[in-house]
Amino acid sequence: MKIEIDLNEILGNEFGTESLNESITRQVIENITKKIQGGIEKEVSMSISNYINSEIKRIFKDYAPTIVDDLLSYEYTRVDRFGQKAGEPTTFKKELVNTLMEQMVYRKNQNYQDDRNYFTKAVDNLVVEQLKTFKQDFDKSVNENFAKDALDYATEKLKKKLGL
Repeated sequence: MKIEIDLNEILGNEFGTESLNESITRQVIENITKKIQGGIEKEVSMSISNYINSEIKRIFKDYAPTIVDDLLSYEYTRVDRFGQKAGEPTTFKKELVNTLMEQMVYRKNQNYQDDRNYFTKAVDNLVVEQLKTFKQDFDKSVNENFAKDALDYATEKLKKKLGL
């Protein structure tokens, strides 16, 4: 069996044939060029990203208070689901205050736990926690007083029996 390898087919390109030395040099240069271009692209991308992030933070820091205040004070008219005006012009600040005032009503007579509003839940949770703390303090105080009174009574009885 005879195997022949034609290096012209392996080392040939559209410009003709190149020597092994030229092929290795070309491949090394292409590889180094690709790595350098990738590193430069990555570095430029990181620099641009860092600059954009810092500028966004600076702009937000400078303009956020006025934007939020403007949004809270901006007057608008509510519309219904058909796009018709529904009510008088109002602001987000007024609507927020009205909603909070409506929700800050204690409604105990709810049939289900999920029917209660957040204010009712918060008050109920606070009462439960306060009662738990009071019960612990009360039980501790009663136990201490009972033990003290029992010891005093036992001491008095013992003194009488011993005639002291």
